[in-house]
Amino acid sequence: MGVILNSIDIASICSLLIILSIPDVMKEHHKFFPTLIGCLAICFFFYKTRSIIVSTLSGAIVFGIIFKVFMN
Repeated sequence: MGVILNSIDIASICSLLIILSIPDVMKEHHKFFPTLIGCLAICFFFYKTRSIIVSTLSGAIVFGIIFKVFMN
């Protein structure tokens, strides 16, 4: 039962990220790459740590760094 609940956690975080980022990405296409990398970072860090908090914070940091580097 714990595996199912952990899967729901990461699925809800990733789906929330995707749903909230679709309007931004549709308006400003240059935000697609940082958003994609941020979402992949969330999945990767959750797979490694099994912590929603660590994976969400890591994904936000990765998104911010990629956005800052590529959007100059």
